[in-house]
Amino acid sequence: MDFVIGRLAIEVKAKTIVSARDFRGLRALREERLFDRYIVVCMESARREVDGIEVVPWAEFLKELYEGKPLD
Repeated sequence: MDFVIGRLAIEVKAKTIVSARDFRGLRALREERLFDRYIVVCMESARREVDGIEVVPWAEFLKELYEGKPLD
């Protein structure tokens, strides 16, 4: 995990495709139920979800952060 914003756990990856290995840290945190949302911010072109972990393109994440959406 790279960042915490409120009840969000955020992992940042400089990859165009994140793999199962990239979710290890967030999966471990999710098992402990410490946060409400788990997000991987990366260079993928489309938003998706893997095992309850959101994969969000960086530009989309920054737009939503600016608008206050991830903090809801």
